[in-house]
Amino acid sequence: MISFLGLINGSDSVSLLTDNNYLSVIDIFTDSSDKQLVNLLNDVHSTEDIFPSGILDRLKQLVKDPFFSNQGFIHTQFGSSPEDTFFVKISAGRNSSQAFLYTRISKESMPSAKSGAKALQVISDAAISFQNSAGRQDLFVRLISVLEGFVPDSWIFIASAGRNNELRMSGANPKVLRDADKVTGILGLNLFDIEFQLSDIDTRIFETFTRGFLEKFPSLFELTGQLVDRHLCEKISRELGIGSVYGIGLNHEQAYFGALCILSPDEAVNIHPELIESIVRQASYALQRLSAQESQFASDQLYHQIFSATDEAILISEMPSGRINDANPAAIRMFGCEDLVQLKESAFFGFFAEGLAEKLRQNQPFGHENTALYQHIFEWQAIRQNGSWFWCELSVRSFSVADNHFLLSVIRDVSESKKVLLNLQEKHQNLSRRLDTLIQPEVELDQIQLTDLFDLDEIQKIQDAFSDVTGVASVITDAKGVPVTRPSNFCELCEKVIRGTEIGRVNCFYSDSVIGTLNKSGPTIQPCLSGALMDAGSSISVGGIHIANWMIGQVINDDADVSKLSAYAGEIGADEKAYSSALSKVKRMPAEQFKRIAETLYLFANQLSLKATQNLQQARELAERQRIEQESIEVRRKLETLMGNLPGMAYRCRNDRDYTMEFVSRGAFELTGYKPEELINNARIAFNDLIVRDYQNYLWEKWQEVISSNSIFTDEYQITTASGEIKWVWEQGCGIYNQSGEVVAIEGLIIDITSRKEAAARLIESELRFRKLFEDSDDANLIIESGVFIDCNAAALRMLRSGRPEVVNKMPSELSPSRQPDGIDSSLKAMRMIETARKNGSHRFDWLHKRPDGSQFWVEVLLTVINIDDKEILYTTWRDITERKKADQDLRQMNVKLAKLNAGYLELNKEIERKNEELRIAIGKAEESDKLKSAFLANMSHEIRTPMNGILGFADLLLTPGLSHEDMASFIGIINTCSAQLMALINDIIDISRIEAGQITISRNSVSLQKLMSDLYSISSKNPQLRAMLIAPVKEHDEDLFISGDEVRLRQVMLNLISNAIKFTKQGSIEFGYIQLGNTIRFYVKDTGIGIDPEHHEVIFKRFRQVNSSVSREQGGTGLGLAISKALVEQMGGTITLESTLGKGSVFMVDLPFEKIGATGRTQSEKAPSESIVRFPGKRILVAEDDDTNFTLLKMMLKYSGCEINRAYTGIEAVELALSWNPDLILMDIKMPEMNGLDATRAIRLQKPSQFIIAVTAFALSDDRNRALDAGCDDYISKPITQMKLFEKIGRFLPVE
Repeated sequence: MISFLGLINGSDSVSLLTDNNYLSVIDIFTDSSDKQLVNLLNDVHSTEDIFPSGILDRLKQLVKDPFFSNQGFIHTQFGSSPEDTFFVKISAGRNSSQAFLYTRISKESMPSAKSGAKALQVISDAAISFQNSAGRQDLFVRLISVLEGFVPDSWIFIASAGRNNELRMSGANPKVLRDADKVTGILGLNLFDIEFQLSDIDTRIFETFTRGFLEKFPSLFELTGQLVDRHLCEKISRELGIGSVYGIGLNHEQAYFGALCILSPDEAVNIHPELIESIVRQASYALQRLSAQESQFASDQLYHQIFSATDEAILISEMPSGRINDANPAAIRMFGCEDLVQLKESAFFGFFAEGLAEKLRQNQPFGHENTALYQHIFEWQAIRQNGSWFWCELSVRSFSVADNHFLLSVIRDVSESKKVLLNLQEKHQNLSRRLDTLIQPEVELDQIQLTDLFDLDEIQKIQDAFSDVTGVASVITDAKGVPVTRPSNFCELCEKVIRGTEIGRVNCFYSDSVIGTLNKSGPTIQPCLSGALMDAGSSISVGGIHIANWMIGQVINDDADVSKLSAYAGEIGADEKAYSSALSKVKRMPAEQFKRIAETLYLFANQLSLKATQNLQQARELAERQRIEQESIEVRRKLETLMGNLPGMAYRCRNDRDYTMEFVSRGAFELTGYKPEELINNARIAFNDLIVRDYQNYLWEKWQEVISSNSIFTDEYQITTASGEIKWVWEQGCGIYNQSGEVVAIEGLIIDITSRKEAAARLIESELRFRKLFEDSDDANLIIESGVFIDCNAAALRMLRSGRPEVVNKMPSELSPSRQPDGIDSSLKAMRMIETARKNGSHRFDWLHKRPDGSQFWVEVLLTVINIDDKEILYTTWRDITERKKADQDLRQMNVKLAKLNAGYLELNKEIERKNEELRIAIGKAEESDKLKSAFLANMSHEIRTPMNGILGFADLLLTPGLSHEDMASFIGIINTCSAQLMALINDIIDISRIEAGQITISRNSVSLQKLMSDLYSISSKNPQLRAMLIAPVKEHDEDLFISGDEVRLRQVMLNLISNAIKFTKQGSIEFGYIQLGNTIRFYVKDTGIGIDPEHHEVIFKRFRQVNSSVSREQGGTGLGLAISKALVEQMGGTITLESTLGKGSVFMVDLPFEKIGATGRTQSEKAPSESIVRFPGKRILVAEDDDTNFTLLKMMLKYSGCEINRAYTGIEAVELALSWNPDLILMDIKMPEMNGLDATRAIRLQKPSQFIIAVTAFALSDDRNRALDAGCDDYISKPITQMKLFEKIGRFLPVE
């Protein structure tokens, strides 16, 4: 029996890790006796440094558990192992190969070994508790209680597996019960009503639960086998605050009992997996034991119910002693015992006839070490308690329990069936013998016995009746005097005294044979040869062969010599006194009376002889008749089978106008639609009525001619079937004549030939059609047989320009040049073509023919092989292709050109397919864009109206009378801020439009990264939405890094990323900077904001897309910023990527190719003038602008710059003033009346090539910059215009003061 420290089974290992002490307990089990184990523990009491006294006391308590068996031996071993560790090994078993307890502790950790032993004590206590549990539910409660001490404040529950492989929660700690209502509210189901099928659980997760190790799962979703919705699992985890999820299976060997689950609120909970695994393993062993006990109990219950309820007697006996251990009520009743106690007092073999024990030993020697389970069924005699015997059927099976051998016997009373069976067998044998004798003609008469001809029971009745009526003794013997019937009315003298001696019995048999000798004149009457009593006999014979004697007698007449009879006692050695007593009882009868009885017997015997002869003759006649009938039946069967399988209808009819049928085969129904019985004797219709009327008289007259000439009838005609269908039939028959030559019937066969007739008609039609096609075809058609042309059509003659005699009977080679153009002999090549046609059925090829006049022409030949009646016909069709051949050369040349064109077309097709694919993608994107743009326009309305509301509102407030200077300055600041927001919005729209149109151009200048970082910090730190700490890279002592790139676009991208970070980071920090990675510069923006779910990482880089519309409404934005940034980065040859965790923040990274350059020249930023008023004293600036508002704005911006300003209202005026006024710089509006700005620029350039011209336009959605530069403008500025931006552009061409 199994336990830890008596309860851990097999070779499983329990590993404990406690206070840095490693304690290994392996193969822990025992089969030892109480006394041996107690002595053993007393021997190791001095090792308390390893095993505290509490452990030893626990072990001593365990050995008192009756769960231990009393088998085996105990061995102990102490010492040091090669690994320099101290160990104690306690093993149990005959060969000491299985360890009861094995501990190994390093010498360095000896002082703290007790703490490891405490863990061992916990496992021991748990194992004992589990083994004492009242059932599974009690065990689950104990297991959860133990584990609560190791994982406090955790949710612990057990899901157990049911009999139908369902998984249901069966136990939980109080924390689970307290929170059950919350879980029920989320799931919508009672926690304890949830049920899963094991087969539905993900296979990999189920395998995790069967390994026996405590596993940590990623989430509650995986712990549930992925059978509970992921979002519900996440909601439960958030609601309860679950930090970590653990699970371990409750299984032992191949049995799976369920799973233990631990949910901890702490992500980094200090859990001891080895300790928990050990405890759970003890619970699994206990579950295995409970399961086995439950199965055993159920099995025992079922066994006892079957054992008691069965009607068959069952005995369980010990072997080889035969002592009865148990018996069911049926056995007690069968053997006539009062109760089981009385039955057990007798041995098993005492209830059966001798020899049973030997029979069982012969089948299986009980007690032999190789005794195996066997079963044997046989019949045997049994005896009841009252001494009565009966036949029974014994079904015995051996089995062994703990070296004790038992015999299970199932006993069935077969006495009555045995008696009936023996009687039936005897009667069957007699009847079979009699039948064989009667019907077998080859049996000789001298081999026949009386019992072969008569029923012995009936003969016995006749004999008994004869004796009762006449008062004489009677018996029937065989020809040798051996009795075949039981004696009737035998006297005591003959039956018991005389035949009681050997000499007397032999003499009696001899006397009976002599008296019964065959005698045809009458009975034989004379004294008995053995005792002088009067006897008579008559023989019974068959065909003159003596087969039996019917003997009567055992009477004394008045003239009998009594003294002679008395003397016979001494001759045969009989007791004289008994002989005399019996003799006095013999019946006395006058001789005349006995003679009349003997004569009557003779008459009876003769009648039996006559009856026997008649029986034999009748039986043999009957047998012969049966044989003939059987043969006749077989012949009829064969004939019916033959007739039934004939194609059509076999018949026999009378020679009358109706052809009245006497016999019709089964084929009649298929032929006519009428069943045979409907045609026989014209039961439903006469066969003549089936014949189409046009044929009726003709067929009758022809039949009469055939009958009169005694010839065979054969003809074809039509009949009408039951369904109205007309069929063609073929009939063949003849007349049947009697000995006088008169016709008595007509017999014949009628077969359906409709399909053949139709086929023949189709063939004729086909031949006519073929001939017409053959003759009328425009192609030459010729037929070859035996190597020569046998026929041709007119087209062939026209093609050959000859008559039929010049073609028919000619070989194909005779109408061909000697060689074909490829140089092959025409005869040889023609044979090859014909062979190919034979192989493939047909062959198409080109051939050069020669006309009788010597001219040659090309034909396309189709050669087809047709086999008709074992003849090979070659059907050939020619088509003149001379012109085609002439065109071949042109075609080849054309093919070369076509091949080139085709290659071009293929390339064009690929291009078209590519364009089509792009179009399909564009359509898809357009459809998606329509949806997004709708949302975008709704959002855009909000984004535009918000700053416009500020601009218009505060501009209106500026008109308020008495407004203070401070309020005016504040209102102007707000208007500027709103204007900047509106401008940024418009710039985003312009940029995305340029990106879609492919009009974004990237400039290449020297960019100072330190300066760029400084500018980014300066601009971003002033953002009014900034709430978090802004961290910029500190590189004061590092060498500035200059790269080649577009500083404006790079700044735009970084500002967009930083602005987004500011917008979505309420607290924490925002860090930006750059690092060099080989040939790549990585710019990054890192924040601790709200983060982005991974499933949205790709979406946010698409146009008009934002992760959360509610956040968009709260924070603002168009959803274009990241799309623009991604497009700009890709234009600069780089990539933009994202790493983000929802709720923890994001990192945006921009990787650009690194091309280090020197700090040559100033950057654009360095060229830009300051925000103060810039002066261009003495310079002339022509403003070409037709709109008064825009002109006034430019004029006011340049008012304090010291320059002279002039205005042109149209393009023509601009050209005139440029030539007459000689300005230093022209600000040229693009859209003006009379002549647009681009045409005006071109006109000025023709006269003044060096004139500085800056294009000014509000067209920002087209490629205006490139068009302006192409027209001759030196630079380009788009509206709206700021003063700083204007000064920057002018400063590029005019000197700044």
